[in-house]
Amino acid sequence: MQCRFAQNAWLWECESRPTTSDWERGKLSVRVHDCIRRLLNFLEAKRLPQYFNPKNNLLDDKDGIANDAQVVRNFLHNPPKL
Repeated sequence: MQCRFAQNAWLWECESRPTTSDWERGKLSVRVHDCIRRLLNFLEAKRLPQYFNPKNNLLDDKDGIANDAQVVRNFLHNPPKL
């Protein structure tokens, strides 16, 4: 998986929650979880629009997307203990 996949998922998450109250300190862990969930949805759909050029699908011609989705799915369902 490429870092820019997560970066673009984060940008889309930020756009979908434009109010300041969505980003209060007490909600940051929820926002991170939402972003990871959004990334998984993009991977499962094999469609991740580049934030600054949405016509460009970052997942076009990428191998291993199903494996990446499984890794993210496992992370969501079994997060590491800190």
